[in-house]
Amino acid sequence: GGYVCQEFAVRNPHRLLAFIGVGVMPFGDEFYTAAEMRRMRRIPLFVKRLPERMLYASLARSRGQTSYGYHNALAMIEQMPKREIVNVFGAAYADRFTRREAVQFSCPVLLTVGALDYAGEFAEFCRRWSERSGFPMHVIPEAAHNANTDNFDAFNDTAEKFLYRRLAQGK
Repeated sequence: GGYVCQEFAVRNPHRLLAFIGVGVMPFGDEFYTAAEMRRMRRIPLFVKRLPERMLYASLARSRGQTSYGYHNALAMIEQMPKREIVNVFGAAYADRFTRREAVQFSCPVLLTVGALDYAGEFAEFCRRWSERSGFPMHVIPEAAHNANTDNFDAFNDTAEKFLYRRLAQGK
């Protein structure tokens, strides 16, 4: 996910040529209000209370708008027992606040978000990140949270143009 990729960027900046975030929330306290941070810390408790099948279906539904996107997400989610999903959410939402500063990228950055991304507040946080950092953000039409699987043609076209413009031309 996005946090793992950002952490990789922090630890290995020499290994990155570009960063393309897909519905990703930024590290850094400056992007969140205190109320948002408190609310996010409670997400693992909410996830823990959901029945397993309901949890799987709701996670997949919020990540995939198309049948392909939904079933792709569901196939990945169903590989994990519920307790592991709860641990992942705990790590993502509790541990994400252990890195208080935003990532300082030394490579070109593109943020993407699905036009139909209703998975939490990812789209709003991504928009804030774009506005405050100056990183371009592209909205992928007809796509939910996993925009790269919902509308892979539009996503791939966006990524290809970005990479060509930023890398092939040395910008």
